Amino acid sequence: MRSILLLLLIVFGTPPEAGPWPRDKGQGFLSFSTDYDGKNDAFFTTLYAEYGVTSWITAGIDLGFSDDDLYKAIAFGRLPLGSQDGTWKLAIEMGIGTFEDDAVLRPGLHFGRGIKIAKRDGWFTVETLANYAPDPDKVDVTTDITLGLNMSQKHKIILQLQNGNQPMDPDYLNLATSVVVEKTPGLHLELGMKTGLMDHGDIAVKLGLWHSF
Repeated sequence: MRSILLLLLIVFGTPPEAGPWPRDKGQGFLSFSTDYDGKNDAFFTTLYAEYGVTSWITAGIDLGFSDDDLYKAIAFGRLPLGSQDGTWKLAIEMGIGTFEDDAVLRPGLHFGRGIKIAKRDGWFTVETLANYAPDPDKVDVTTDITLGLNMSQKHKIILQLQNGNQPMDPDYLNLATSVVVEKTPGLHLELGMKTGLMDHGDIAVKLGLWHSF
């Protein structure tokens, strides 16, 4: 399954997913990544895509695999709120699909802004998503806080704090760091590591590809 998804990315194949910034009409973004947890000998793979349907509406899909088993498949739409001329950007999202074998609705809230550190441009975002399963009645909430910085025209660094509140599984708090390198125009390679900050503190390594089109 991972090999098939990688081939799809290369065939179809900036910044990561747009967060509160809408994609321009007709512009898209596709990413593929795999995290490997050596302690548990487990792969976690994601395929994420979004596309500017209009200048305000961004639509996409979010797929997740644990080894070769699909555990999430969400189709979503995102809409910015308020003026796009301000420093802070805000957007709302609504998704529908499946998560851990349950049919879910996934509302979300995104906000962020561009930043400048030591004369280098970057971005700061906060993304909160809630997977709500009406049957059984449960909610899985995740929040990602991301700081990204353009170190040069072709190199980025990303620092992310990931938190999840899961009623049926242990809560988690992860620190993820990545280096992103542009290989060809529009195609980036991401290398990273994720460390659990709660309980056993598992460590995972990450390999990802981004493609803007």
